[in-house]
Amino acid sequence: MLSTDECREHLADIPLTDAQVERLRDALYALVENVLDDYIKKADTVEPCKKQLSTAEYPLSDKRQKGT
Repeated sequence: MLSTDECREHLADIPLTDAQVERLRDALYALVENVLDDYIKKADTVEPCKKQLSTAEYPLSDKRQKGT
C-alpha cells in the first residue's frame, strides 16, 4: 500500500489533509479491488481457445488477391 507521502507525490499540488489523502487512497484501492474481482470472475467464465490460428492459415497471397 502506498504511504501518505507517496500519494502526495502523485497528487502534486492538490491541497488535501492527511485524512483526505488516506480516504482517497483507500477508496482507490477498494475500487481497483472490485474491478479486478469482476474481471477475474468474468475471465473464469470465458472458454479458452481450442485452437490457435497460425499465419499459415491466412497467407499474405490471400490478402493480395482480395485487394487489401
